[in-house]
Amino acid sequence: MRYVNYKDRKALARDLKPVYRAVNEDDAARALSLFDETWGEQYPMIADSWKSKWEHIVPFLSLPADLRRAVYTTNGIENLNRQTRKTIGKPYNWTGALRGLKIHFGDRLPD
Repeated sequence: MRYVNYKDRKALARDLKPVYRAVNEDDAARALSLFDETWGEQYPMIADSWKSKWEHIVPFLSLPADLRRAVYTTNGIENLNRQTRKTIGKPYNWTGALRGLKIHFGDRLPD
């Protein structure tokens, strides 16, 4: 989500949920394809990142629902890091600049 403009985050997250909530690999692939159709032009690196790590995502789909929820629920450490970054502050419009760098330089920036 660090490449996503703040105004797009809720809608994008909503559209990404069907991918990781899919009951099997085929449903997840269809959901990712729909996500890419909607957001791929503006945020191509997101679907590309999912596709490049697909073999690591597929086993997650076989987990029981309760275990899945525990795995993808926001981690306390991630929350702490987010709050720390928020407190320290960020450069103005960094999300847009970072997205442009990711599109332009591709694999030179980490996911």
